[in-house]
Amino acid sequence: MVSYDVVIVTFAMIIGFSVIMMKFTGYWPCKIGEVLNIANISCEKTPYDNLLAIVNNVKVSLHFDYTVQFPQNTLLLLSPKLSE
Repeated sequence: MVSYDVVIVTFAMIIGFSVIMMKFTGYWPCKIGEVLNIANISCEKTPYDNLLAIVNNVKVSLHFDYTVQFPQNTLLLLSPKLSE
C-alpha cells in the first residue's frame, strides 16, 4: 500500500531541489527552453504563450489532432494488427 504522505513529501522535495538548483545556476525554465530550442520557447513570451507552444508541439509530435477528430483511429494507431 502506498503511503500518500511519502508521495507528497517526495514530490515537494523534488520541486524544492529543482527551484534551489535553478536559483544557483540562474537557468530558469524559459532559459532552459531557449538553450535546448524546445518548441520556440522564449523568455520574452508570456508563460501562457510558452505553454501553448509546448502543447502544440506535443500535439503535432503525437498526432493528437488525428486521434481526436476520429476516435476510432486511436485503436488503429495503438494496435496495427487490428487494422489488418
